[in-house]
Amino acid sequence: MVNSVKKFLKEQEWEFSKSDKGNIFTFGVSLENGNFQCLIDVNPEREQLMIYSFCGSNCPIKKIPSLTEILNKINYQLFLGSFEVDPEDGEVRFKTSTYFDNIKPSSGFVASYVIPNIFAMDKHLPIIMRFIHDGATKKEALKSIEDLE
Repeated sequence: MVNSVKKFLKEQEWEFSKSDKGNIFTFGVSLENGNFQCLIDVNPEREQLMIYSFCGSNCPIKKIPSLTEILNKINYQLFLGSFEVDPEDGEVRFKTSTYFDNIKPSSGFVASYVIPNIFAMDKHLPIIMRFIHDGATKKEALKSIEDLE
């Protein structure tokens, strides 16, 4: 699976780095609504592939309960993956993951989890950032989610 991840990242022509400790790849993307960092974690022992896109801006602690409601509303509509917020530091990320037991590794398999991940982050990033930084209320953010449907 590690080689499939490398092949996928090279096919996309994305600059990436691989951690010296474990099979963790990091890279950045620039899409329609912003730039953000991504991480792919391959765990061969557990046969797990996990992909994270990071919002790039932590939510203020006092806003985390409201952001949790906003992310829950987004998650309810999603087919694959979920948004998460760390209650300790307000880090916001989107996660997709799968097991690859009995799967023939390929860059296409990796793409089927990475591409929806980064597009989900890009699609919802404006709503999240307006709430975190630009003073949008929870009600306004929830309405924006409805308008995306």
